[in-house]
Amino acid sequence: MRFYEGLAAYATDDKEKAALEKLASPAGAATLKEYQEVETYSFVDIFDLFPSARPTGSELVQLVSPLKRREYSIASSQKMHPNEVHLLIVVVDWVDQKGRKRFGHCSKYLSDLNVGSELVVSVKPSVMKLPPLTTQPIVMAGLGTGLAPFKAFVEERIYQKEQGHEIGEIYLYLGSRHRKEEYLYGEFWESCLDAGRNIT
Repeated sequence: MRFYEGLAAYATDDKEKAALEKLASPAGAATLKEYQEVETYSFVDIFDLFPSARPTGSELVQLVSPLKRREYSIASSQKMHPNEVHLLIVVVDWVDQKGRKRFGHCSKYLSDLNVGSELVVSVKPSVMKLPPLTTQPIVMAGLGTGLAPFKAFVEERIYQKEQGHEIGEIYLYLGSRHRKEEYLYGEFWESCLDAGRNIT
């Protein structure tokens, strides 16, 4: 809303100015929602809709809020992979109302990186924790990339078992529409079962 309110000040066409001011008000909430969720307009699309609103480059960066950081759950146990962090990321993409292919900023950026590229990241503690006793059973359910922390939990239990600890039962419920395309970490789950580990 702040963007549209600020952009309205640069509109030289009265109708466009009024439309931008409405978008920034409660009266324009339905239209704004359509722009964001149905049409999935980008800033470029907005400038096409309101051609009289043309801030300079330096003015534009004051109007556009910085992208919020994207957080991903770590999909690996630090004990099993002390020098690595595994992530489970699916590239976000869709086709907009005009038939144009659109992508999520972060997932597309990461998928386009070359192997060996360096990134600046930060790691923060997870709010999800394993139970304190290794003998306590764990029941997990995850769809799609929601599997990431559960793979880390299973790896952690595997590590604990290798250290001689008794391990409680592990139940993991997962689902996907297409096994061929979306059976994420399928080989890992199968290897756990084949090895006779107590994961169901």
